[in-house]
Amino acid sequence: MWKMRKITKYLNSKAESEYTMLDRLLKQYLDGELEMVLKRYGFTKIEIFSKIGKRENDLQIYFRYYNFALDIDFSDRAFDYTAYLPGISAEEYENSIIRCNYEKNFSFEGFVARLQSELSQDTRLKK
Repeated sequence: MWKMRKITKYLNSKAESEYTMLDRLLKQYLDGELEMVLKRYGFTKIEIFSKIGKRENDLQIYFRYYNFALDIDFSDRAFDYTAYLPGISAEEYENSIIRCNYEKNFSFEGFVARLQSELSQDTRLKK
């Protein structure tokens, strides 16, 4: 619970008009929106972790989609994500990471919808 207070204190320290994309995501996390969106698209075993630091802030989300394990790491400037089958090697994991810059009108729900659509078409998916 102290992490939630730390995020709230951090967000209250600036005007909403000054929020970065990560700040908006942290706000959605506090409001429970991130988990709701993931559940709406069929993702399970959702774990969300945040770090508010002097140098950099971070939001990590780990979750499952049937036999896929996924993680997303949001930072102030960009984010990366990966979808993989558990049991892969560290090298395979590293090679599966996709790094992205935030689009001007980035939407977490839009990103999740695209991700779920891609996974639904993946031949390795086992429902």
